Amino acid sequence: MPNVLLVDDDEDTRTLLHEGLQRRGISAHAVASAAECLEWVRDHDVDVVVPEDVVEQAAEALAAAGFQIERPPEDWLFKAWHQGVLVDVLHRLVGVPVDHQLVAEAEQHDVLGVRMPVLTPTVVMTTKVLALSEQYCDLGTLLPGARAVRERINWAEISAAAADHPFAEAFLFLARRLGISP
Repeated sequence: MPNVLLVDDDEDTRTLLHEGLQRRGISAHAVASAAECLEWVRDHDVDVVVPEDVVEQAAEALAAAGFQIERPPEDWLFKAWHQGVLVDVLHRLVGVPVDHQLVAEAEQHDVLGVRMPVLTPTVVMTTKVLALSEQYCDLGTLLPGARAVRERINWAEISAAAADHPFAEAFLFLARRLGISP
């Protein structure tokens, strides 16, 4: 889900911007200072998606920039740490290799003052519902995000991807019943 971290020391401005973002379907978290911002970032890792054929180049570039690279047992990501901040660098989404087309189709957004490509809400939600399984089926974490960006999600595309995936179908059923999706 698109997520904005809003930092402003004026409570009225912070509240006004936070509510405005939420009315536009953008998930936002507001903090009052740079210190609170750093604390929030330390508690919420950053996910970056790179095409599978450039994973090693990405790891080398981050290492050269001072990040500590960690290779966990999962074969679909690596982790990069810098001053207590974790960046998960994903190169497969639900077992499917990320390609250059997926990255090229990302939308440009300002994230913490930096213009960058961000995967569309449809792509993000599709990968999240397809990751649901007997081992992980927390629909409660997906529903608020889906509600926040429901107008920007291509529900037909998610439904097609979820065919024959019972946990994803259960999420879509619940989203329809709750009025989140058509």
